[in-house]
Amino acid sequence: MNIDNFNKDNLFLLRNELEKELEVVGSKFGISFNVNTIRFSNKNMHCKLEGNLSDNGSNESFLAIEFKEKCHKYGLKPEDLGKTFTSNDKSFKIIGLKVRNRKYPIIVEDIYTGKSYKFTENQVRHGI
Repeated sequence: MNIDNFNKDNLFLLRNELEKELEVVGSKFGISFNVNTIRFSNKNMHCKLEGNLSDNGSNESFLAIEFKEKCHKYGLKPEDLGKTFTSNDKSFKIIGLKVRNRKYPIIVEDIYTGKSYKFTENQVRHGI
């Protein structure tokens, strides 16, 4: 594939290939990987890669683990992880918590596109 032909469709294919290969590598080392946001320009790309070293065999992301541990600070319960809700006529699923994001700490995923968004705790509590 030529860099001049690189576009969003190719980025989707690249993500799938990365995830497949990381699954192979992860199984060798006991790590589950998650490819998060990938961005690209005409000369480079940037992707966020998350690895879970959980010793309990769980494939939970860091965001999910943090949600279960600290969600009570935001008026939520551990069982709210994975719940779906509607906001602005779109459906979202709660996938985690990022405490460092003071204004928008709840991380959600658009059910149809898979794209991640940051929400306030009030937006989420109102939605569920």
